[in-house]
Parts: sequence; structure tokens; C-alpha cells
Amino acid sequence: MRLLALLFSLLFLFPLQGFSQSQQEDECWDYVYMKNGSVFRGNITKLEQGGQIAITTWNGHHVFFDETSVRKIIQKCKDEKQVKVQKERPYTFKERGIYHHFRLGTLNGIDYYSDFTQGFLFQHASGYQFNKNIGVGLGIGAERFILFDRDSNTFPIFVEARGYLLSERFTPFYALGVGYSLVDNRNNTENWGFEDTYTGGPMLQALFGYRMGNHFTLQCGLRYQKKTRDWISTNNGTYGRDKILFRRIEIGFGFII
Repeated sequence: MRLLALLFSLLFLFPLQGFSQSQQEDECWDYVYMKNGSVFRGNITKLEQGGQIAITTWNGHHVFFDETSVRKIIQKCKDEKQVKVQKERPYTFKERGIYHHFRLGTLNGIDYYSDFTQGFLFQHASGYQFNKNIGVGLGIGAERFILFDRDSNTFPIFVEARGYLLSERFTPFYALGVGYSLVDNRNNTENWGFEDTYTGGPMLQALFGYRMGNHFTLQCGLRYQKKTRDWISTNNGTYGRDKILFRRIEIGFGFII
């Protein structure tokens, strides 16, 4: 009888013990999200800060990779409330190479009559991105600082430095430009009793914004432009010269290829 009881106990307890152990092992899993979009589920066996990570996957495979290729690590347990994690898109932005950035925006500020005025601009810059933090390029543009008043169209030519703060799909960026602007005097005939002739001058701009995904940008910044206006009155022949400094807040969007 004792032998039968012992056999019965072994047959009954071993399956329960195996089930309990399997359940305990499956209660918590480590999820490793890679920057290329892959996800590994298992148990981490090695974790070195700035070094190598090792994981034994749920089906028994041993996988090794560098920490720099990992986006994030999450542990999920059965007894905790599960939170649905949306799968992140892989980071595929080209941090090094030739770039082209098209920008459209408005120029908002105060004119020389102390009234609020609004202009517009279009710019295109091309250059080389050495890494995510620094790139250098050349840019051109077409602008008008005052839409419906005495002013001339402006065409800037500038050098710019640019960069991104993070290796992420959504990241802040900057673009700093300095150069010289030409002007168009073809339409500066008699206007409001004056004949005007404009001369261009130095320009400076500083843009800050966000790159969203690989192509779309939103930005704002400061834009400075010097001009000279030589005028003569058509009524009494008086004449003079005005040195103008446009100071504008630029708000716009762009597209990167």
C-alpha cells in the first residue's frame, strides 16, 4: 500500500510542479524594441551599460546585440494590468548625405509706420549633412516684407548651418543662415507721390522647429534684412535716403528630400 501511495503522489505532484514552474517563468517577459522595428520577447540574461545585451527568447534562442541598436526595453507581467503598446515605426532618416530643404512661411512684424504687417517667403537650401548634429549648405529665396505698400521683392543668397538634436522620427532641429539679398526695382515706378529705388543688403536668420517623420518640418524663427531706399518726390523734387532694417518673426513649414 505504501508503494502505491508513493507512486500516486509522484504522478500527481510532478505535473503540478512542472505546471507551476512553467507558469512562474511565463509570468514576466522582457520585450526588447530595436531601432530597426524588430521586437524580441524573452528573458534578458546580460545587460551592460553602453555594451552588449543578451536575451533568451521565448522559444529558446540566444540573441546578442549592442545597446546602441536598442530603442527601449519593457517588462510585462501577467499579474499586472496590460497596456497596449503601439508598434513604433523604424527610424530610417538619412543622417548623412546630400539634403534639400524647401520652406514656405510668413514674415510678421512692425513696419516703419508702426503698423503690424505681414509678408511671405519661399526658400530652398541644399547641402551636405555630416551627421545628425551638423550640416552645411547654400540657400536662395524670394521674399516680400510688405505685401501692399512701398517695398521691393527681395532675393536672398545665404550660407546655412543646420542639425538635429535626436536620432528620432520626431526631433527638434535648427537652421542658421547668413548672406546677402538682392532686390527687384522693375516695379518701383511712381507710387504714393514718390519714385523709389531700393538696394539690397546683409541678411541673417535663425530657425528652430521640429522634423516630423523623414520629410515634413514646422519651424519658426527670426529674420533680419537690411535695405536702402533712395526716394524722390514727384510733387516738389525733394529726395532722400532711408536705411531700413526689417525685423520679422518667421513662421512656416517645409519639406526635406
